Amino acid sequence: MRFRDVRRELTDEARPFASLLLGSSPFGTVFDDGPEGGSTIDLTFTADQQAHGESSGVSILNKPRTYLSFAIREWRIYTNEVSLKPQDVVVLLKLLLYGDRRPSYAQIAKDLFLSPSEVHAAVQRARQARLLQGPEPGVLNISALQEFLIHGVKYAFPPQRGELTRGLPTAHAAEPLKSQVAAGDDPPPVWPSASGKMRGYSFAPLYKTVPQAALRDPVLYQLLALLDALRDGRSRERHLAEEELRNRLKAPEYAELQS
Repeated sequence: MRFRDVRRELTDEARPFASLLLGSSPFGTVFDDGPEGGSTIDLTFTADQQAHGESSGVSILNKPRTYLSFAIREWRIYTNEVSLKPQDVVVLLKLLLYGDRRPSYAQIAKDLFLSPSEVHAAVQRARQARLLQGPEPGVLNISALQEFLIHGVKYAFPPQRGELTRGLPTAHAAEPLKSQVAAGDDPPPVWPSASGKMRGYSFAPLYKTVPQAALRDPVLYQLLALLDALRDGRSRERHLAEEELRNRLKAPEYAELQS
């Protein structure tokens, strides 16, 4: 389908709202042509929209209310894209460890040091991304989760290193990789935490409550450490982490979750 660009003048009343709704979207950009040129907007419409009159310049011109109705409709389409957050990964890993149990949002929140509303929002985003399915909080789509953890997380949430500090070891410095990888002379990666005793370079956890949640659940700790190795480890460490993670996701207790 072919697209074409259409430029329309905006009234002073419509322009602030247009900037808010379309300023950073793929549907257009508002800009000033100067005192004499006035405010304009570049929009892109499909041929079907033209045919149905949705992009009629006459109906939009000097009629902010009509224009805003159109802009809001297009903005809603734009914002339907799924945007996962780092804490969503933590929630998904914890749901994995619950197995066939279906805890309440309040219980998940307590275990992860989150609020129930944060957990609920994370579940909704994961459902949109098709990582969860079925009745809430949902059943994990293991195959999709495995693909995302191994191939997607390192790009969606790249590692953030910092200065030397004390904290909890992660990645290859924590189990299960610690016993498989020889320690080198370089400082190990650690999550900054007052509860940690190891000195190393700061490695920001996926979410601020990760250190607390990991100390409460040793198995979750290992999964998060494996994920950090995938996000920032050397070639051998990434390979070992991937193999370990695949084996854990294939464990009998998760087999019934396989989609």
